[in-house]
Amino acid sequence: MFELGTMLVHPTYGVCEVVHIGRIDMKNVKDERLFYTLVPLYDAKSKLFIPTDSESIGLRPVMTKENALELVASLPKMEPITVQNE
Repeated sequence: MFELGTMLVHPTYGVCEVVHIGRIDMKNVKDERLFYTLVPLYDAKSKLFIPTDSESIGLRPVMTKENALELVASLPKMEPITVQNE
């Protein structure tokens, strides 16, 4: 489970901050289900409500600077992907 203040990457909305974790008062939502309330960095007026138990959304933490530098350094060693039949 992610913590408050964590910066996450949402596959559609990009980088978002976890601003609340808890229940939401919405029709047809089970009372005991917990949700992340995410605010996209590009639109602070928007809010996303993502179930904390949903793994299919594809949320992941933002890459650290160190991870990004490691990835960039490893690029020259990677084999290119080729397409045999376009």
